Amino acid sequence: MSLFKWALASAASTLAAVALGEIGARQFIRSQGFYSRYQPYAQLRLELNREALPDLEGSVLLKVNRDGERGDPSPSPGERVWRALVVGGSAAEGFLLPQERTWAAVAQSILNQPENLPKLGAPRAHIGIVARAILPCAQINLLLQRVLPRYDHLDAVMLMVGASDALSWTEQKMPPVLKDRALPISNVFETHPEGPFGIHPKKTALYRLASDLRRRVRRSEVILPDIGGWLHRVRKMRAEAKVVLDEAPDPTPMLDFFDKHLRATIETAKRASSRVILVRQPWFDKDPTPEELAMFWNFGLGRPYKTQVDTYCSPRLMSHLMNLIDERVVLAAREMGVEQVEVRQALKASKQTYYDELHFTAEAAEVVGRLVADAILKRPAA
Repeated sequence: MSLFKWALASAASTLAAVALGEIGARQFIRSQGFYSRYQPYAQLRLELNREALPDLEGSVLLKVNRDGERGDPSPSPGERVWRALVVGGSAAEGFLLPQERTWAAVAQSILNQPENLPKLGAPRAHIGIVARAILPCAQINLLLQRVLPRYDHLDAVMLMVGASDALSWTEQKMPPVLKDRALPISNVFETHPEGPFGIHPKKTALYRLASDLRRRVRRSEVILPDIGGWLHRVRKMRAEAKVVLDEAPDPTPMLDFFDKHLRATIETAKRASSRVILVRQPWFDKDPTPEELAMFWNFGLGRPYKTQVDTYCSPRLMSHLMNLIDERVVLAAREMGVEQVEVRQALKASKQTYYDELHFTAEAAEVVGRLVADAILKRPAA
C-alpha cells in the first residue's frame, strides 16, 4: 500500500471512529435524562462591579455540587439527611451573594445546630438552590418537573416566586391576554439532554462529556469580571424615562396566569416532598428617597437588557402589582394547605436591605434565612 493510500485509510478510520464516538456520546447523554439548573461541579468567581454594587462583597464564589445545586456537596447515597430544595427566581437564587450568605445557606446553618437536629429527625440538614433569575412560574414548574425525578425523596421544597411573573408582564407591555409560551430549554437549564448538537467541536456531545469530566476532576474556578457593571446603563435608562406610569391596565389576566401556574408548581412539589413552603417574595415597599430611587431599574415596558426602554412603572405602581401577586400567593397557600412564610415585614426597606426593587443584601438574607429556619423548626419531623 502506498503512503498516500495508507494515510487516506488512516484518516477515514479516524473520522469513522470519531463519528461513532459522537453517536455514542449523544445516545449516552440523552439516555441519562439529566436536567440541571447549574452545570454540576461548576465553580464561578464573580468579581462584582464595586461602583454599581457598593453594598455587596466585591468577590463572590458560586459553587455547584454534583446534583447541579448551588450549595454544599450533595449527601452521599444512602446518607440519612434532612434535605430541601429552594426554587424560584433571582431573590431565591441569591446570585450576587456569597454562597454562605444566601438565605438558603443561613437557614441550613441554623438547622444544623446541635439543638435543632433532633427536631428534624436527621443527623444533618442540606438545602440546595436550583432557582434561576427571570423565570416566570410556568418555567419554574418545568424546572421542578425535570429535576425532581433524580431525588428519592425531599423533606421540603421552598418556593419564592411571583416577581418574575409581574416583571414578564410589564416587559411584554402589559398585554390583556397571556398565553403559555415555551422558552428555549437552555434558558431554564444549563445542563440538559436535548441538544442540539452540531459539527462544530464545541457543539459536539464528545466535547460536552470532556468538559463535564474536566469540571469534575479539576474543580477549577472560572473568573467572571465586572459582574453588575451593566446596572449603570439600565439605572440611567430608568432615571431618564420619558414616561413614568402610576396606573396600569387591568392586571387580572397576569394574576390569573400566575395563579394557574403557581398552583401547578405547588402540586408538582407536593408529589415529591413532605412539605411545601411558600416563602413570600419581598420587595422595596416604601416611597424611596432620591438616593434609593437611583438604585431602581426594573419594571419597564420592554426589556432593558436588550432594547431601549422609555416607559417605567412608578414605585407606587410596582408595589401595587407586587401586593396583588402576594395576595395570590397567600390565597393559594391557604387553599392548597401548604405553609407560608412572611418575610417582608421584617425587612425595613433601605439600601442596607435592598440593592434595587427586588433583590436583597446579605444583611437581609440573614433575616430571611432565620425566619425560614424558624418556620421549619416549628413543625416537628414526622
